Amino acid sequence: MSSNITHISSNDITIEGWLRKKGSLFSWRTYFVSVDANRFLSYYIKASGGRLAGRVKLTRKCKVVLDPRKENGFVLFADLGRTLKFAADSKSDVVLWKEIIESACLYDESPPGEKKIDTGKDARTSAAAALQRAHRRLRGTSVKKRFFQQSSSSLSTSTETKRQESSEIKPDDETTEKTETTIKKRTTQNVTTQKKNKKAFADFFYDPNKYVLNKTVGKGSYGLVVSGTDLRADTPCAIKKIGDAFADLVDAKRIVREIRLMHNLDHENILKIYDCYAKFHDARREAFDDIYIVTELLQTDLHDVIYARRPLSRAHVQYFAYQMLCGLGYMHSKGVVHRDIKCGNLLVSDQCQLKICDFGLARALPSKTEQQHLTEYVVTRWYRSPELLLSCRAPYDGAVDIWSVGCVIAEMVNRHPLFAGRDVIDQIKRVVSVIKAVRPRDVEKLGFVTNAKARAYVQSIEASERYTTWNQVVPKLADASTSSDKRSAGIDFVASLLRFDPANRPGAYKVLNHAFLASMRAELGSPNTEIDVPCDLADIEACPLEKSALRKILKRHDFRYTPVNTHSGANGGGGATRRADRTDESSTVITETASQKKRSEQNKGDSIQHLH
Repeated sequence: MSSNITHISSNDITIEGWLRKKGSLFSWRTYFVSVDANRFLSYYIKASGGRLAGRVKLTRKCKVVLDPRKENGFVLFADLGRTLKFAADSKSDVVLWKEIIESACLYDESPPGEKKIDTGKDARTSAAAALQRAHRRLRGTSVKKRFFQQSSSSLSTSTETKRQESSEIKPDDETTEKTETTIKKRTTQNVTTQKKNKKAFADFFYDPNKYVLNKTVGKGSYGLVVSGTDLRADTPCAIKKIGDAFADLVDAKRIVREIRLMHNLDHENILKIYDCYAKFHDARREAFDDIYIVTELLQTDLHDVIYARRPLSRAHVQYFAYQMLCGLGYMHSKGVVHRDIKCGNLLVSDQCQLKICDFGLARALPSKTEQQHLTEYVVTRWYRSPELLLSCRAPYDGAVDIWSVGCVIAEMVNRHPLFAGRDVIDQIKRVVSVIKAVRPRDVEKLGFVTNAKARAYVQSIEASERYTTWNQVVPKLADASTSSDKRSAGIDFVASLLRFDPANRPGAYKVLNHAFLASMRAELGSPNTEIDVPCDLADIEACPLEKSALRKILKRHDFRYTPVNTHSGANGGGGATRRADRTDESSTVITETASQKKRSEQNKGDSIQHLH
């Protein structure tokens, strides 16, 4: 598979050839890749004239690095957090692709036909200088020399044409005045924004040599979340400040546990932690109150995506479900149960990649020889499983997360919560009445309900009159060709997750083999289901509720920086990017959702986010 590099005029292909592109996990696919004079990197299913699979605009913000984990591989970091991984046949091809893509990023030419008023400094002069610098870096290969000779000649022609145009277009007084007014207005806005940020970030501690703060993206009782840039890795990040973290020692222990779990859970469908630090009050670096957690930055969450104007397609539901179960399967293999799976704790990127976040309630499951009490008052009420509602099964396991996934998938399809109880009693009534109506045998044997009063109460609840089959619970997953008394693959999938008895719920990895997710398995591959090394939280669980002891654990084990490129993401499935030909549509969906979320903050009259 040779690169077959060709260089034509500046209006055509500048480099093209066959490369392998990573889709997800260990899945690589061959594409015909080209970089044109308009600085678009495009990849096609077939050679020139084939179906376009994806496209990336190469700008000065893009970055190309060699991939140390892939032989003859390189990684392109594009705008909006997009990451594309490619691999060539030889090392020389990799170097050629990398350096020419870098030069295309530096080649900042304006779109053809665009006329600009000459302000005294030719914008193309800087582009020519950048091209010459790239030329010096690539000197030595005849193909590269020919590319830059042609690019330089086309640049000179464009420069001469632009000078002729600018000599004909002379700015009048009115145009100059408008330009000066616009510049003053933008300068004033920038100064105002900087002043607001300086005031908002006055109590926000960070190292300016490591991070640049952009804006506030979240605020709550825990503190503040700010978007920024990690200068060491040159990547977007989110910095969460937990103010006065040791005011409540029970909450402080939960925070310490959450940080440890995030350091130990390395999976592409789990939010990655990059750094954790604190502002010390003394020279000995022992006393601190505020904790800062640096994680990757995603555009929105699943709740905003669900309640957008455009409903999710069946393929979106399958893709999100697949990623959720891949992340949970990996987590459960590490002996960790999340205990708070809900739409708001599932972040979504502009490429529809889903990541599980918020491990404040997560716990490492005790072994068979350990006796550890796990409280039932976890999980947001609408997504709480029957064994938690009835306080009858402790210690529980990952089945509580599987029930929550079923509720989330039903909400994705119906666009409203499946069990929206007003309180715990009403929640039990809603759950039991629906299960009694669609699967009566599930509530006939209540062996897991150890409390006699709770068992009697469940048996006293009447079946719902609204539902009679699972097809009515999630009607949009029912196939038109399927009769009312039979269940389609989608209906059976949700029904298998919402089993009343936790012993009847399948594990996360087992659910991935369901027929409803067959297309995802074929496209993304099956995840690695090997049992991983369990997370060790013994020192945290044995730690007394003392401020000094919790601080010592954080300093000793969890105040550390993890570079972005050291995250393997090799455990489990649910790829970072969807199949290339669907990436553009997914990107539009999530980007529009994020922008509408921003507009909704300015318009409090809208109760539901709409997606257009």
